[in-house]
Amino acid sequence: MKVPEEIKRYCPSCNSHNMHKVKRVKTAGRAKAGLKKRDRHIREKLNLGYGGSPKPLPANSNRYGAKTSQKIMLKFTCMKCNKAHQSTAPKRSKKFEVVR
Repeated sequence: MKVPEEIKRYCPSCNSHNMHKVKRVKTAGRAKAGLKKRDRHIREKLNLGYGGSPKPLPANSNRYGAKTSQKIMLKFTCMKCNKAHQSTAPKRSKKFEVVR
């Protein structure tokens, strides 16, 4: 994904459309504690009921796993008021490049 170095966007501080500088922001890593709890709930669900042979556990299955693409958060700095705000919905992409 290629993004221009400067882009015209709405600035909530100025309440107008101005040129913004674009910069990539690193996102936080995945939460570890919540994943363990979710895995436990999945295992408990598999053991319920009168079903036949259960599906493979999430740890051993290839249905679950890390995604290969990254969520890209962008930081926009207004060139008029010099205030920054981030993109609301990060996009997934394998490659990212800020182009002049």
